[in-house]
Amino acid sequence: MTRIIMIRHGETEWNNLGIYQGQLNSNLTENGLNQASAIAQRLQDFNFDYLYSSDLGRAQETAIPVSKACNLPLHLNTGLRERHYGDFQGLEKSRVADIHPKAYTSHQANDPHYVIPNGESMVQFQKRVWTCMVNLAEKHEGKSIIIVTHGGTIAVIIYKILNLDLSTKRPFSTLNTSYNEIYQSGDRWILKVLGDTSHLFYNALEDIV
Repeated sequence: MTRIIMIRHGETEWNNLGIYQGQLNSNLTENGLNQASAIAQRLQDFNFDYLYSSDLGRAQETAIPVSKACNLPLHLNTGLRERHYGDFQGLEKSRVADIHPKAYTSHQANDPHYVIPNGESMVQFQKRVWTCMVNLAEKHEGKSIIIVTHGGTIAVIIYKILNLDLSTKRPFSTLNTSYNEIYQSGDRWILKVLGDTSHLFYNALEDIV
């Protein structure tokens, strides 16, 4: 079986400000850099064969400490990017309804086929990401892979594995640097671990001690 560990990037400045990031970039905060260090420490004692990351800056910033800790070269893949939020990108979420009222109302209706102006629909987004995942699994059959990516990217992968309707509200969290573990063999995909952030707790505990 092919083992894939999916890690969301660390906390960014725009995460804190409630700004739609999409495929624009925002640097990691100091806390985000600490989160990246914590997940790197968690992964360093295990054997992995390949490390991939979204090419967006916040994912790369998170992946670099992992690359060093696991002694793996970093491969960038555009297929792992976050959803393209089009005209919403770079705007505070609280202001989008005022600036793009019609588009925001359509977006809030949770129609997975709705395309944000100059962006992607959820269906398009999931198709792009899933194609990337299938290709990586086929290319590295039987290997162990780390993927550093985005919350939305991880979510649509989980939706696909669990056969969840994209129109339904997300019933789980994909927190910054959360650890998610899946396995693939042929057409069978298995979710083993979802949203584990225990490394952040242990890292904070060490600081206290």
